[in-house]
Amino acid sequence: MNTEVNIPQVDELAIQNYFKSLQLPFNYRCEIEYNQLLSKNSIAPPKVVPYILMSFDKMLSPEERLLVPTSYQGIRTMMEFSVTLDTNDESVKQEIEQMSQDLSSDEGDSFSSDEDIVEDENKMKL
Repeated sequence: MNTEVNIPQVDELAIQNYFKSLQLPFNYRCEIEYNQLLSKNSIAPPKVVPYILMSFDKMLSPEERLLVPTSYQGIRTMMEFSVTLDTNDESVKQEIEQMSQDLSSDEGDSFSSDEDIVEDENKMKL
């Protein structure tokens, strides 16, 4: 069985320059990442597929999302959103408290800290 993995060459600088030329009106980070695709019961080596990961520090409106291309030269674009919550904010504290109560009422489901609850809450909203 041939396990050699062929990683495609990607011109990361050209991709970075392309996204800069779009002059998007919001902050973002652009990186190239790779997925390794395995075929069940195949003797062929795994296939490596590049993708462009666009990271944003806020949720984008539908109009803003339309400004981000879905691909560049056949390389798909994926969007990642991060939202930071201020745990000192009263509404966030109330939501954390409610989640803690909800989770403690579930059998065997508990978190070790408020940070875990906030992190889980962020994942659920995305």
